[in-house]
Amino acid sequence: MLVSAATLIPCAETSGLIECVDAWSLKEACRAAALWQNDLTVCVNISPSWLCHERLARLIEDVLTETSLPPSRLQIDFSEKTDFGPSESVYRELAKIRAMGVKIALDDFGSGYSSLERLSLYPVDKIKVARSFLLKLEADPRSRRILQHIVHLARSLNIICCAKGVETEHQMAFLASYGYEEVQGFLVGAPKSSEEGAITPYMDGH
Repeated sequence: MLVSAATLIPCAETSGLIECVDAWSLKEACRAAALWQNDLTVCVNISPSWLCHERLARLIEDVLTETSLPPSRLQIDFSEKTDFGPSESVYRELAKIRAMGVKIALDDFGSGYSSLERLSLYPVDKIKVARSFLLKLEADPRSRRILQHIVHLARSLNIICCAKGVETEHQMAFLASYGYEEVQGFLVGAPKSSEEGAITPYMDGH
C-alpha cells in the first residue's frame, strides 16, 4: 500500500525516525541525479531538526562523496512550517552547507514560522512560495498583492523566487509578468521516475 508524504512525514517526525528517512532520501536522490544525462539540480526536502544538532553538513558531504554528485547540483529545501531551532546553531550549519557549494531553499514560504526573520538571519539562495497563495489567485486580490510583493522582496535580497503549485496558464502568465524566475507544478511537468530524469522548473525552459 502506498502512503502519501503528508501521512508519512508527520509519523516519522513523531516517532523519531525522520532523520533516518531524510538520510535515505538524500542518498537515493543524489545517486539518481548523478546518473542523469543532464546537469539539472536535484532538490531534497530535509527536516530542519538536523540543523540544531549540526549534523547535516557532515551527512551531505559524505553523500556527495559517495555518489560523486557535484555540490552545485544539490539543493536542500527546509519547510517554513517547522521550527528550525536555536538561530546560532542553524546559521552555523547552513553556512557550512553553502560553503560546500550546495544551495539552500526555504520551502512553503509564507505559511510558517517567521518567514521574514529567517530571510534576515540565514544564508538562503531561494524561496519557494507556498501553493496556498496560487490557489486563491483568482478570487482573492490580497493573494495577488502578496505574490507581487514576495518576488519584489526576493529580488531586492538577490534571492531566487519560485512559485509552487502552478496548474493553469493564467497562473503562469501572472507569475511571468511579475518576474518569477522559477515555477513548479503540473502545468510544467508531472512527477517522473528517477530513471526518466527530471523536468527543469525554470520558466525559460533552460
